Amino acid sequence: MVKIEVLLRRGLPDAIWIETGTFLGDTTDALARQASHVYTIEPSVDLVTRARIRFEGRSNITVLEGTSEMMLQPTIGGISGDVNFWLDGHFSSGPAFHGAFHGASETPIIDELQTIERHLSRLGRIVICIDDIRCFRSGNEGMPTYPERSFLVEWADRHGFSWEIEHDILIATRLAQS
Repeated sequence: MVKIEVLLRRGLPDAIWIETGTFLGDTTDALARQASHVYTIEPSVDLVTRARIRFEGRSNITVLEGTSEMMLQPTIGGISGDVNFWLDGHFSSGPAFHGAFHGASETPIIDELQTIERHLSRLGRIVICIDDIRCFRSGNEGMPTYPERSFLVEWADRHGFSWEIEHDILIATRLAQS
């Protein structure tokens, strides 16, 4: 999958990954092959159960049940050093996404970035990858709770991140504390 290749290439090697949205665990599996540890957050009980069975015995993968609004804060609070974020915890619909969770909005991105912001001063190098950047645009009738792309860019700029877009992923990178 192209997106996994982007994450593996652009992420900080041997760093922690925090992923919001486990789904079937394919990304989790790939990230864990190069990460020191992967914390994956999934609100769907069915998908959590599947992931826990799939990753049983994998000591560098922790599957957390709950929404990112509920689980991201304590997860970040328990780590230090370099960290990668794969923010993909949004609602998906259709037959392929049976069991997907729909929270209060289509995406928890604003809450996720606010949570990350509270921890910026104590973390090392950071890469934040935000999936489906095409959805972050004005007039997006299908996903009205997505903020505009400018919100993401302004957040990155305000916190000293460089950013670019590759394969529908916004990649924000901070290699030194600002």
